Amino acid sequence: MPADSHCRAGPLSRPAIYDLLLQLCASNCRCLRALSLALRPLHRIHGWEVPAPPEPRGQCGLVGLKNGGATCYMNSVLQQLFMVPGLAAAVLSTPDPTATAGDEQNTATAATTVATAASGSSVDGGGSSESGDGALYQLQLVLAHLLELQQQYYVPDQLWANFSLWGEKVNPREQQDAFAFFQALIDQTDEQAKRPLLSAFFRGRFKHLIESEQCEHRCELEEDFYGLHLPVQSGSLEAALHAFVRGETMQADNAYSCERCGNRKVTALRRTRIASLPPVLCFHLKRFDYDWLRGQPLKSDLYFSFPRRVELGPFMASAAGASSGDSASDGPQQQQQKEQEMQEQQQPSNYNLVGVVIHSGKASAGHYYSLVRERRPDKPDAWFKMNDQTIEQIDLTDQLLESEAFGGTFQSTENFLPEERKRYWSAYMLFYERDSPSQSSQQQSSGGTQPLLLEDPASPPPPPPMPKQQQKTPINRRSGGGSSFRHQRDSIAELSALVQRGEQRGLFSDAMPAHIAAAVRESNLTFYRQTDLLNEAHFTFIHRLCESVLDRAAPPSSEQQQVQSAASSSVASAAVAASSPSASASGGAGVFTLSASPATSAPLAAAAASSSNSELAEQAAGLLMMFLFEVFLRTEKRLRQPPQLNAAWDRLLMRLLTASPAQANAAFLDFFCQAGHLAEHLIVCPMPEQRKTVARLLGESLDLQVRANQIGAPQLQQFVDHLLHQLGTAASHLGQCGAFFQLLCGFVDEHRLRACSVLYSRDAFGRLAEFLFPEQPDSLKPLSAPSYRELAPLYRLLCALPTYCSFAQQQQQQTLLRLSPSMERWLLSDSDRSAALLGQLCAAVCADSAGLLPAMSGLLRHACNANLIASRNMTTALLSQLAHTAVNELRPLLDLIKELFLIRDQLQSDRLRLLLYGVENVDDTVVSDGGLLGLISSGAQLDPRRAYRCVKLLVEASSQCPDVRERMLDCPDRWAEAVAGLQGKLDAAAAPTAKSTSNETALSGRGFQRTTSAQATLQMAAGLVGTERAAAIAAACQEDQIMADRDEADEAEPQRRVGESTSPGNSSQTF
Repeated sequence: MPADSHCRAGPLSRPAIYDLLLQLCASNCRCLRALSLALRPLHRIHGWEVPAPPEPRGQCGLVGLKNGGATCYMNSVLQQLFMVPGLAAAVLSTPDPTATAGDEQNTATAATTVATAASGSSVDGGGSSESGDGALYQLQLVLAHLLELQQQYYVPDQLWANFSLWGEKVNPREQQDAFAFFQALIDQTDEQAKRPLLSAFFRGRFKHLIESEQCEHRCELEEDFYGLHLPVQSGSLEAALHAFVRGETMQADNAYSCERCGNRKVTALRRTRIASLPPVLCFHLKRFDYDWLRGQPLKSDLYFSFPRRVELGPFMASAAGASSGDSASDGPQQQQQKEQEMQEQQQPSNYNLVGVVIHSGKASAGHYYSLVRERRPDKPDAWFKMNDQTIEQIDLTDQLLESEAFGGTFQSTENFLPEERKRYWSAYMLFYERDSPSQSSQQQSSGGTQPLLLEDPASPPPPPPMPKQQQKTPINRRSGGGSSFRHQRDSIAELSALVQRGEQRGLFSDAMPAHIAAAVRESNLTFYRQTDLLNEAHFTFIHRLCESVLDRAAPPSSEQQQVQSAASSSVASAAVAASSPSASASGGAGVFTLSASPATSAPLAAAAASSSNSELAEQAAGLLMMFLFEVFLRTEKRLRQPPQLNAAWDRLLMRLLTASPAQANAAFLDFFCQAGHLAEHLIVCPMPEQRKTVARLLGESLDLQVRANQIGAPQLQQFVDHLLHQLGTAASHLGQCGAFFQLLCGFVDEHRLRACSVLYSRDAFGRLAEFLFPEQPDSLKPLSAPSYRELAPLYRLLCALPTYCSFAQQQQQQTLLRLSPSMERWLLSDSDRSAALLGQLCAAVCADSAGLLPAMSGLLRHACNANLIASRNMTTALLSQLAHTAVNELRPLLDLIKELFLIRDQLQSDRLRLLLYGVENVDDTVVSDGGLLGLISSGAQLDPRRAYRCVKLLVEASSQCPDVRERMLDCPDRWAEAVAGLQGKLDAAAAPTAKSTSNETALSGRGFQRTTSAQATLQMAAGLVGTERAAAIAAACQEDQIMADRDEADEAEPQRRVGESTSPGNSSQTF
C-alpha cells in the first residue's frame, strides 16, 4: 500500500485516540496492563535536564546545524557543501574503508541501531551507529541527516569529537578559521576515500609562468588550489583578479637565474594564470592578519564588492597567449596533460554567485553564517540565510547583499545627527558555480540568467562501480526502511512519503551505506518518540488515566455504603420470601438449586470488585512510576512548570499508593530495586530538587508500609538492603548524597525503634561508619564545609541509631536494643578510627550546629550516662576539637561540654575530673596539663580569647551544678593562677572600639577585648576559690611577671651594647 494512502494524524486524531484508550483502560485491568507494557519501552529517556524536542523540519525543507559553542565555522562551510548539486550523492555513494566489513555486517549494524532507537536515546540524538572517526564517515553522517532528518536541526557531535585540525582534535568551544576547515575537510575526505571526492568539485590549478625577452627559455610550474586567495585592499573582485594575474618584473638584484642558460641572470616577467577552473570556485578574501609587534590578530573591514556573475576567461592561461616553446620535447604524459587542459578550457568560464560565508565580529572572537542560493527546480533563485540551526528565506536584493556582505562603512541614523560607522560583518568566502554549456548558450541568446539544475552536467562523473563485497544495500525509501516501522506510526508513513517525493526531485541517491541510513532512521524515530512523549497532551492523558482508575478504586463514602447495604438487605428478604413453602405452593414446584442466593453473591461480588480495584491501582501506579521517574522528572525545568504541576503529580502518586497500601507500595519500592533506579535518581542525578523529591516520595511510601503493619514485608526488607548497598555509589558522589542519607534519617526519625530494628539487623551503623572511614586510607576524601552540610543527615543518623541501644553496663533496658558489636567497636574503643569518627562528629556540629546539635546532645546524654568508657572517649574528642576550632565557632562545642557537666549519675565525679583535668583521679600532688584547666593555663598568654571562653563555660556550669565547683577546689591554685594570668591580659588589653564588639562572636583575627562582660566574668571566676586567696595569687603572679620582665631586660642589655658598638656611626679602627 502506498504511504500516501495511510490516514494522517490530524489535530483531532490524537485527542480522540487518548479518549478511546481512557475508556478502554480505566475500568479494565487487562487493557491497562497491555497499555503499560506498550508504553514501558517508550517511557524511558536517558540523561537529565532533557530539553523539549526541536521543532519539525521547516517549510523551506532544509535542516540546520546546532552550534556546539564555537562551531559556527564548521556549520557555515558544511551548509555550503550540502547545497552543491551532486556533492551529497557522490559522498554518500563512496565506500568508507573504516566501515566496509561486508554487506551482512552493515545490515546487522542497521538492525542493531534500529533496535536501539526503539529502546530510547537522547532527544537531540546524534545518530550514533557504527563508530568511525574518519572525516569521510563524519561527512556522510552530516549530509545524510541534512537530507532526511525530520527535525529542525542536527547535532554533529561526532564531528566535533573526531575532527582534527593541524594534527589536534578540535575544541567545540574554540573558534577556528572557516577556510582552514574547508581545506582540511577536503584533504582528509579525499585521503580516506582514496580518490578525488570533494576536490573534484573545488580543485583548480594555477600556472606560474616566468618568461624573458633576453632568452628563448620559459619556466612553467603548476599548483593545485581549493580557493583563490584575494586581498580585500583592491576594493572589488574584478580589481583583485586583475592584481592576481598581473605580472611582476624580475630585474637587477632580483633578476631571474636561467638554468638552461648556465644560470645567467636575465630580466624576466613572472605572472600567474588560472590553468583550469573547478565546477565550484571558492574565493578566499584575506581579511585576517597578525600583528607580530603587538602579538594580536587583526581583521580588515574594508569595503570589497563582488558581482553576482563573473567572467573568468580573461584570467585563464589560454587568454594570455602562452604557448610552450619546448613542446616538441614534451613527453606523452605532458602531451596528455595539455590535451586535458584544452578540454577543460573549453568549459564555460562564466560563474554565478551561489554562496557567501560571512564573518561577524573581531579577529579574536566572532561568528560565521552563510547566505546560500537554492538550486532546486521548485525554488529557483531562492536565497536562504543559514545561521547555525536557524534557516530563513530572504530576498537577496543588491542593496541587501551590499549591506550584508561588502563590509566598509554605513551612515547610522540612530542618533539625532547621522554618524558614519564601520560594518564589523563582511564576506569571508565566496562560492561561484560554473554555467553548463547549454545554460551558457541560452544566456548568450536571451541575455538572462536561468536557474541551475540540481544535477549539474558539469559535476564530476559518478564513481566507478564498487566491488561486490563493498556494495551498499539500496534503501527502499518508499517503504520507510521496513514495513514494521511503516505500519507502527503515521509519522513514519509521512516520512516515507516525504522521502519518496524527494527522490522524484533528485534529492537523494539510490544507495546509502546501511549504517548511515540506520543512524538517520534512529534520529527520526527518536525525534518522533520524544515529540509524542514530551508534550502537554501526553502528560494530560497519563494524569486523566490514573485519576480515572483512582475514582473507580476509591472506597465508597458512608452514604454510598448505606445505600448499598439497604439494597442488599432488600434483595436478601425478597430471596427468602421467594424460597418459602407458601411461595412454592402458589408459584410452582419449589425445586431447590445449588445456585447462590443474591444475599450471598453480593459480598462475593464486592470482594471481587475490591480485588479488581486493587489490581487496577497497582497497574496504574506502575504506569505512573515509569512516566514520572523515567520521563517527567528527567526533563528540563521549563517542561515542569508551573510548580503546581509537580505538586499535582505528587498528590496523584500518593493517592495511588494510599488506595492500595500493600500492593501499590510494594510495586513502588520494587521499582527502585531494579535496574539501578535508586542510585540514579537518589545519588547520581545532578538536579538537587529532583533528588529531594524522590527521597520524599520514598519516605512517604515507607511510612505507608509501616503504618499498614508491613514493616516485615519482603519488599520493604529488600528495599532497605538495596538502599544500604548504594553506599559505594554515594562514596563517589559526596556532594550529591544528602537526599540519600535524608531518606534513612527520616525513616528513623518517623518510626524510631521499629525503623532502628530494621537497620540494626543489617549492621547499618557499622556500614555507615565504614563509609566515612574505610579501611583503605587512600579512599578517604578530605571534607570541606559544604561536604559537612551535605552529609548532615548521615551525622544525625549516626547520632540517632545508638540512642535506641543500651549503653548501661549493669543492666539492659527492655525497651532498648542490645549494643551491637559495630557500635562497641566505633564508640567504646580507644582505636584511631573511633577517635576519628567522634572527632568528625564534633567538627560537623560546628559546621551545621542548627541541625546536628540536638542529635549530638542526645547521643552524649544517652551514651555517657553510667558509662565511663563512653564518657572518656566523648570528652577526649570534644576537648581536642575545642583546642583547634576557630574561636567564633566554639558555641556548639561549649554547649555539648555543658551537657556533660550536667549529667547526674554515679560517674559524675569521674566525668568532671576528666573534663577539668583530663584524668580521673586528681589531687594537689598530681600535675596534669589536660582538661579545660590545662587549656586555660596554656591559652592565657597565647590565646586569651579561647581561654576566656573556657573560663566563662566553667563559671556558667558551676552556677548550675555545685559539684563542678567542688571538683575545681581539688586544685584551687591552678584555677587561681589561670584566672590571674587572664586578668593580666585583660588589664593590658585595649578597650573595645565599638559597642557590638564581643570576645565570643568576633573573628579569630581580633585580639582580646576589655569588655564589661569579660571583666564581670573574671571577677566571678576569681570568687570561686575565695577573694583573698585569689588576690594573693594574683599579686604573686604579678610579682613573678615583674621579675620575668626584669630578667628578660637584663639578658637583652649585653646584646644591645654589642649592637651599638658595631654600628657604622660608632665604629673605630684599632692598630
